Amino acid sequence: MPAAPDPAAPLILRPRSAEVITIVVAVAAALLALDAVLRAGLTGALLLPGLLLLLAVVWALLWAPRVVLHRESLEIRNVWRTHMLPFTAIREVRLGAMLRVDAITADGTEQTLTAWNAPGLRRDNPLRRREAAADGGPRVRMGPEERLRKDQRDSRSAIVVDRVEAWQEHHEAEVGTGRARTRWNVPVIAVLAVTLLLVVLRAVL
Repeated sequence: MPAAPDPAAPLILRPRSAEVITIVVAVAAALLALDAVLRAGLTGALLLPGLLLLLAVVWALLWAPRVVLHRESLEIRNVWRTHMLPFTAIREVRLGAMLRVDAITADGTEQTLTAWNAPGLRRDNPLRRREAAADGGPRVRMGPEERLRKDQRDSRSAIVVDRVEAWQEHHEAEVGTGRARTRWNVPVIAVLAVTLLLVVLRAVL
């Protein structure tokens, strides 16, 4: 049985598929770059800016965006901006196709912040249900609400909901007293800008 996550250690959440796609693209880009250089020498190196831009876009869209769960705060990193949410600023965490957080922003208003690259609910797969039923045992027919609750429990993002709700139970008077902070993702923007500039320079020079 796997050990429970350490509450003191940051927990990084992003879809498994995003991690796999990024790694596959990185390996493919490296192999293409190596092949181009081996075949054409310095001329093959002219392909590198395009490959770097492709890798930068995939990294910026699939790898860099994530949710980081800290002991008493939540970090939502989307493509362009990062939201820092102390638990005191969080009203509610909702888990559906995406993870959504109702939080108090810097100006004191309540806003729904979406972590679009956090693990959400798995898509309903009738084939998986048939395979599970074929494994033996009684076939349990669940209604939409029961299935939703089960999918929410099974989601890797369920720990965010559980951790926030557990904290709120013990700090009820502090809920809504904090403020969320938002900042631009300067490193991501810089990487995209530099790789795009390299492609432009390659095209005009």
